[in-house]
Amino acid sequence: MKLLTICLLYCVFMLQAESAEFETRVVSLTTNTGDPISAFKHNQPFKALIKIIGGTAPYTLVCNGKTLGTTQKQLIRIGLRTAISDGDHSIPVVIRDQSGKQASTHITYQIEALKTEPEEPAGSLGTLGTLSLASDDDWGDEDEDEEEVEDPYLNSNRDVYPWTENQSRAIMNTMLPSAVAIGDGEWYYRILHIARERIDDEPMTSFIGLDDNVKIGFQVSYGISENLDVNVQRTNGRSLQVNLNRVEATKMDYYDIIFRYQFMNQHKGDLMDAAIHVGPTLMLRNTGSGEQSFNIGAVVERNFMKDRLRLGAGIVYSSLSVYERTIGKGPDTKLTPDEYDALQAAGSPTPDAVDDHTLAIPLLVKYALTEKQQLFTEVIVPIDGFETRAGPSISAGYRINSNSHEYSVYLSNTGNPSYNGAITGGHDYDEINLFGFFISAYF
Repeated sequence: MKLLTICLLYCVFMLQAESAEFETRVVSLTTNTGDPISAFKHNQPFKALIKIIGGTAPYTLVCNGKTLGTTQKQLIRIGLRTAISDGDHSIPVVIRDQSGKQASTHITYQIEALKTEPEEPAGSLGTLGTLSLASDDDWGDEDEDEEEVEDPYLNSNRDVYPWTENQSRAIMNTMLPSAVAIGDGEWYYRILHIARERIDDEPMTSFIGLDDNVKIGFQVSYGISENLDVNVQRTNGRSLQVNLNRVEATKMDYYDIIFRYQFMNQHKGDLMDAAIHVGPTLMLRNTGSGEQSFNIGAVVERNFMKDRLRLGAGIVYSSLSVYERTIGKGPDTKLTPDEYDALQAAGSPTPDAVDDHTLAIPLLVKYALTEKQQLFTEVIVPIDGFETRAGPSISAGYRINSNSHEYSVYLSNTGNPSYNGAITGGHDYDEINLFGFFISAYF
């Protein structure tokens, strides 16, 4: 018994010792030429020296939510750029070692406006200020072998504002993928909830659509490389008018598998953000059968007005689009090809045939209220093939966007969140009365 107790105590001690060994600290902040910083201007490039204590190489460096790469070194110098605003600023840095453990710190600095400022020539970068380090401790010899990396986002030649990153970072708009890839090795998760009951249809019974006749989408995305990612979303479907002799209804669910390649990046000097996305929507039945749609699209987005305003446009195509009728109002549900066959085989009346495909133009407007708060509107206008003939698909709402999560609430006129369903149009020209929300996280 004593031996067992000693072994357990030893294991606890070793685990504590091992976890305590791994940490990271800010050693110094300097100019690009290596000089100490005592005062600096807005939007000024600088370098942060990070010391890693313990852990097991290789180390993965994540700065401000962006993965910058891996290194074998324990002394890393990061190229950064100060903000375009006065006040306190903090850049989170996370180091992950080979075993999956992580250590974190913050690069912290402060820009203070001078009470009396000398006149500055036009085009000056702005006010001088003072600097405070996250840690005053001097860890090790700075001449030790080190690796230098740059954050391409913070060290770009463009001005960076408090809301810039959150305005440009969202990889999913409400209904369709954005023009921004998630980044190499990054993960993204989203849960979307949209009502099919209008908010004026028995609002107390359905709690404005939150607990009755809803569509729920589960999405996960992964960055294959810096510019290429894959996005998979599953959305619950509906009962089909097929296999009419079955006791159990035949149900269909949607699985979007979309690959996106970003080939332009505004923060790396390009005119705008631009991406193409391609992949299928699988419409799978509980009988084991199913159909599929081939989807392809191109999207461009660009920031204006010191990055407060973001506009986007594109073109998207689905070879087999879908539409599910909003409860209580709107066009009839679009039947799938096998539903037509089943109704004809049963001798039941069938609606007029419609086009399988849909071609549409998506439009986006986002406005940054503050660093983390945004207003957004997304409109998708079908221009060829099947459409509801009741106006474009519209979503408009409010979003809180932090470094790691997005929280959005919105109103829409379509309860069809799948890729090949969102593009077919809304249920009414004049009403945007379906309540939705989604919560997402970046890892």
